[in-house]
Amino acid sequence: MSKLGISHGCTNLRNFACRCEFMNFSKNKSCLRCQGSRPKRELLPGEWECPSCDFMNFRKNATCYKCRCDRPKDNGKEYEDQIWNSPR
Repeated sequence: MSKLGISHGCTNLRNFACRCEFMNFSKNKSCLRCQGSRPKRELLPGEWECPSCDFMNFRKNATCYKCRCDRPKDNGKEYEDQIWNSPR
């Protein structure tokens, strides 16, 4: 542990560092110091972020794993396009 009480061991990879350099917990929707918005995570093909709770869902989920909100229609279409265009 550092002098500031910050552990450098196990950290949650979903935590985010704001552009003001403050480290925020993943559950925060905005920075606790400057109120800046949480940056978007780069999604893998077909993955989608829930518009209701911001949970990152696998492409196979038709509803959000956390809050059961329906997947936005445009993301489902994108996934279907990827399936048909993928080489076999």
